Amino acid sequence: ARAVEGYPSLVVHGPLQALLMAELARRRAARPALCWFDYRLVAPLLEGQGLAVSATELASETRLAVRDAAGRRTATATIRPAQSPESASAPITSW
Repeated sequence: ARAVEGYPSLVVHGPLQALLMAELARRRAARPALCWFDYRLVAPLLEGQGLAVSATELASETRLAVRDAAGRRTATATIRPAQSPESASAPITSW
């Protein structure tokens, strides 16, 4: 990442951020066993920038985010029951 893409330090692996969001939701939320997990990486998270995962519980879904120590969002996710009417394809994650 540093030599090819020009980042000043190592980049935190995006799927690791997704895993951390999913794990927080698994520990906190009372969701059904089969859920949708959609995530998006929105900015690079670099080594030494800090990492905080947060979750907001709504009636029909859980919204999650990863932020660096400055509060900049680097990843977002939504978890909702697989039976949700807006679901268009098969669920990708089960707990």
